[in-house]
Amino acid sequence: MYVLFTDILVVLFAGYGLVMVVYQLVTHFSKKSAVHPPSPAAIVMVEEAEGWIEWFIRKMSLHGFVQGKVAGDLFIVDTSASPETYQIVSKLQSTHPFVTYVASAQGRGVSDVLALLNTTRRSQALVAAMKSERDIHQFLKTWEQLW
Repeated sequence: MYVLFTDILVVLFAGYGLVMVVYQLVTHFSKKSAVHPPSPAAIVMVEEAEGWIEWFIRKMSLHGFVQGKVAGDLFIVDTSASPETYQIVSKLQSTHPFVTYVASAQGRGVSDVLALLNTTRRSQALVAAMKSERDIHQFLKTWEQLW
């Protein structure tokens, strides 16, 4: 009796899981075919970001996937011009083409951001300087509100 009950529960949970996977896939692909306004561009000033930049890019991409939207342009302005950050971002560009790395200098970061704002030609752009984990979480909350 106990074995029969657990077998039934396993089958029910497996069926539920399969139904949810199919539902998520259908919802995701039906949202992609619908017409969406372009998502806002994001310009992020970072310094020595090699420890968290990959996580940040993947989080942005995952958020777009869950929302069923194509990610907007993400410009990473690295004021330290770190070769490690450049390598990480360039590796991710093959799977995340919305990311653009801009090497900058400490005194030139703001002028590079202004140049990007003039060339993005978007109705919305979110600009942020990130130095701590708190800044990252605040940016992601703001980014979600724009979508």
